[in-house]
Amino acid sequence: MKALYIICFSIIALGLLVSFIPSSFKEVGYFKDVFSNRIFIYSYNPARTEKEVLDFAKDLMFKENQLTIGYFYPEGSENPGDRVTMAKNMVSAQAICKEYIKYDYVSTRFSNKTHFKKNK
Repeated sequence: MKALYIICFSIIALGLLVSFIPSSFKEVGYFKDVFSNRIFIYSYNPARTEKEVLDFAKDLMFKENQLTIGYFYPEGSENPGDRVTMAKNMVSAQAICKEYIKYDYVSTRFSNKTHFKKNK
């Protein structure tokens, strides 16, 4: 019985510890239209590698045959954030994103294919 208590305590302690580790990616804006096309805006720790950003981008929510776009901005940089969230439609959300050109990466996913590009 004592071993069971130790195991339960260890699991709870580990869960609490993990919950306090800051994420490398923070969602700062999100847009979804009536067709489930999506735009995600993320602020991320620039210490993350390009592969880590790509792996994260591949896991963004999407719906088959709909467009999902993810913009990744370094922490502390200016980004569209809630302006994208408040957009009226996909075209205006994209236009807002184009105003903030200092993103590091953009991922585009359609039909289960992800295209990933580093901003120059």
